Amino acid sequence: MTRNVFVTLVVVLLMSASAVQAQWGPIVRLSETDSVSNGDAKSLVARGQYVHAVWNDYNGVARCLVYRRSTDAGVSWSNVVSLTGSLPPDYFFTYGAGANVHFAYDSSGVRYRRSTDNGATWSARDSLAPNAGTYSYFTLAANSGGSVFVAWYWQDSFHVRRSTDDGNSWSSPLPLAKLSYYAWSYINKLISDYPPYVYFLLHTNQDTILLCRSTDNGASWQAAVPVVVGSSPQNVKLAADGSNRLYLTWGDNGTGAYEVYYRRSTDNGTSWSQVTRLTTSTGTQPDWLQTIDDIVYLRYGVTCKRSFDGGASWESEQWPYQCCGLNAVSEGGRIHALWSGTYRIVYLRSRDAGTSWTDTTVVSDSDALNRYPHAMTVAGGNVHVLWQDYESGNYEVLYRRGAGLADIVEQNPYSVPPVVRGPTVLSSETAVRLARSGSIFDVMGRRNFAPEPGVYFMRETQTQAPVVRKVVVAR
Repeated sequence: MTRNVFVTLVVVLLMSASAVQAQWGPIVRLSETDSVSNGDAKSLVARGQYVHAVWNDYNGVARCLVYRRSTDAGVSWSNVVSLTGSLPPDYFFTYGAGANVHFAYDSSGVRYRRSTDNGATWSARDSLAPNAGTYSYFTLAANSGGSVFVAWYWQDSFHVRRSTDDGNSWSSPLPLAKLSYYAWSYINKLISDYPPYVYFLLHTNQDTILLCRSTDNGASWQAAVPVVVGSSPQNVKLAADGSNRLYLTWGDNGTGAYEVYYRRSTDNGTSWSQVTRLTTSTGTQPDWLQTIDDIVYLRYGVTCKRSFDGGASWESEQWPYQCCGLNAVSEGGRIHALWSGTYRIVYLRSRDAGTSWTDTTVVSDSDALNRYPHAMTVAGGNVHVLWQDYESGNYEVLYRRGAGLADIVEQNPYSVPPVVRGPTVLSSETAVRLARSGSIFDVMGRRNFAPEPGVYFMRETQTQAPVVRKVVVAR
């Protein structure tokens, strides 16, 4: 590779984060003043410049879920559209492949609507579950390959349907498990991001949790197997990554106080490690489990356990008390968190996987009642936040955008080509320590937080001019 070609590659992939001026835009009221409105953690979905918001609305006559969208990353918004005829007890809202947006809700059966044009228009209300009744336990998931899955519980049985054409047509309902006792809790989130594997958890009673797994993208399903058997498992969390690993955490009070327990699978759920207790005498349960770019985050209270080696080992980090809420989004080593205090909503960001926190910003600070922030999502380099407020004398849904706060690698190049230095030889231990700052990249421009021996590139941040250093990690 010639030096000019190398410089071009580095220029495109390793832009300084300061090239985007991060700033918060104006507060936008999404709901209308003649209604009482409220959102929740599932209210926001975004991709690129498209942002979608759903919330429950009561205009004095009817309660329903209403919808607005933005096609310019939250700068302007469409008119309000009603998606449901009444207010459902539960719903799911997700992006599929391309411009397809999927919406399912509980209304005398699982109802489904989709948009094939990023929310400009919506299909009629279809019924995916043939039985009438309330489906308190159902979930929806889609992947970028055009597959959509919905699973639900009805009369002691769990069923699943799938679509392989992004919701245009659906398979017949397939019963997965028939239980002799009532499902006491919920179906854990359905994970379909790593085909041909699809996973979800189901609760059978207070002592057992089963894993449902498909190895052929949902065409068939294996028999459900128990993965948690305990005194009273609570707050069960399931996550997966692109390296054939599954992560499972839960709280259990078998010792007399709730502690955090953990298992992992390195073969897509075929086998599992022994149960490990991750806490001692804390009386806590898992709040948040997420894996991005092979970093695994597990938070309970103000403590976060992080794994940089696929869950084989863990290290703990005390987070600011402001980050102990459930509103957190990760993008590799970057973490975005929201905290609600008295009349305030505060945003915090970490650039180094939660070791330190910067960019603290007051998102909303009024004399009126700011309810806890309901939803946050990251897309197109922007952070999108939705919450409920009483400033107008009525409960309204408000929105605000943090432009450029979500660092992305594929941004505009330097106006001045960077100086390329090196190679520099680093030991594996030193390389891993530096990598956790988020400054080491592989040859494809992807951040690497646990580099194996090989060739990488490191952006130097202590210089005024852009500098990229070639790094060789020794064995």
